[in-house]
Amino acid sequence: MRKADPKKINTSIYDYWDFKLFLKDLAAEFKEKRTGFNLRDFAKKAGLKTPGLLKMVYDGKRRLTLETREAFALAFELSGRQKIYFDTLVSYNQEDAPDKKRELFDTLNDLRPRSKKYTHQKKLIKYLTEDYYVTIREMILLDDFIEEYDWMAKRCAPRITATEAKEAVETLLEIGLLKRNAKGKLEHAENLVQSEDYHTQIIEAYHFHDAVLKKARASLNYFEQHHRSFQSLTLTLPKGMSDEIITKYNEFRDWVINRSNEIGTCDEVYHVNFQLFPATLNPMLQDEDLNENSKSDKEKDK
Repeated sequence: MRKADPKKINTSIYDYWDFKLFLKDLAAEFKEKRTGFNLRDFAKKAGLKTPGLLKMVYDGKRRLTLETREAFALAFELSGRQKIYFDTLVSYNQEDAPDKKRELFDTLNDLRPRSKKYTHQKKLIKYLTEDYYVTIREMILLDDFIEEYDWMAKRCAPRITATEAKEAVETLLEIGLLKRNAKGKLEHAENLVQSEDYHTQIIEAYHFHDAVLKKARASLNYFEQHHRSFQSLTLTLPKGMSDEIITKYNEFRDWVINRSNEIGTCDEVYHVNFQLFPATLNPMLQDEDLNENSKSDKEKDK
């Protein structure tokens, strides 16, 4: 039996959605397994003038440019597909345009290995990022539901194809959000489906809400006003009142769910969304309250 190479680096970039966390973990493993590895040694190997740049980057104090990405990839021995993933990951983390960010996210998913571990996560991400997946999951509760992909596709708004409906049902069964009863009929499986990794959960939540917001925007043109309701407020609030509003909304959300369950009879699937966010930037806001791109904007003002 061959002995494991004590110097082999096991940190896999494909396990990460945050390049800073990847760099921090990778640097720790290099320090453990490569004699003499330190920040100065890394900077020399990468051809960088600033010895502490690596730490500044993974601490979120400096951004990676196209030039420094190349240097970091070289020093950390990233090549081929891993190097492409790293470069795409940096672009993804530093991008703030939603459509471009989604495009980069899809590219990252395509670059990940086709192993069972990543394939399952890809299917879960598909559920969270394709808005019609959650619609189809709820659709099976409709009184007139027919398990025919053509029928399901035509009931989705906006409409999808029968092939997309079929893929959605198969994926929902595979990830455990739907199941078949003793008679072979589709029904809900009461499973909590999410990734174990906290950072992956954050990414999944971002893309789920992004997909829902896009669907809400599309419904402005797709439905006449009497079929939808859009309400919006912009107002000043005292400190702490936002928490009170969220508590009240959570109570209302629970009422909607319970009321829906009580009635039992269902003939349509609806989205009920609620967003609350600041429209002004508090000068006392801490860096941990901002994402990476907001931090960069804050730095420009100094």
